[in-house]
Amino acid sequence: MRHVFSRMPTSVILAGSLLVFPVSAAIQRAVAASADALTGQWLAEDIGGGGVVDRIQTTLAFGGDGKVTGSGGCNHFTGKAEIGADTLSIGPLASTRMACPPAVMGQEQKFFNALQGVKSWTVDGNGKLSLRDAGGKQLALLTRVRQGAAITIEVPSVTEVQTIRASYACGGRTVDATYFNAGAVSLVSLSMQGEFVIAANVLSGSGAKYAGGRFIWWTKGNTADLYDLTKGENASPVACKET
Repeated sequence: MRHVFSRMPTSVILAGSLLVFPVSAAIQRAVAASADALTGQWLAEDIGGGGVVDRIQTTLAFGGDGKVTGSGGCNHFTGKAEIGADTLSIGPLASTRMACPPAVMGQEQKFFNALQGVKSWTVDGNGKLSLRDAGGKQLALLTRVRQGAAITIEVPSVTEVQTIRASYACGGRTVDATYFNAGAVSLVSLSMQGEFVIAANVLSGSGAKYAGGRFIWWTKGNTADLYDLTKGENASPVACKET
């Protein structure tokens, strides 16, 4: 009897040792799968239970290397994230320091605060990402942003394309503009909190005037006027100022 009891602990220890490696590998696979599930860009639909301001794009993007980037709606940010199977910690964020309308800045600050308090995450069957605090309270709800298509245009006899990016405060929303100049071809892409427009330069008496879809984008120095043609030919434009 004494001989039997002296060998039983050894048998248990050996069995336990054999289990260590499969469990560790399973955890590593779960963490890797979690990182893959989060990789990409997400758009905020709700922050702190108060929804979001219409047409303000508040985004969060996870890179495969643990890097996070995004926009609070006014300022762009970058930082690091530690991702577990259902845990998430986002480290200190570095951001730009542009000033935008109060509603935009208020939402942005709420979003930054939410990111600093995140401790766990889930993705439901509809592809919605829920960020939660240590007590399980939802801090933000986001939806995945699908990648768009790319358009390539060859301009004869032109060897270089000048690209200029600028952001504008237009009333209560932000308009991100990217200008493309290639010889006689001049285009601008406008991103307006969920709406994307490509406009081409047209003849104008002063400044640079672009037309695309239902919009007219007319820039003069660091200001611009945004016309929505669906509101009538005599409707006043939204005044915009570069930030």
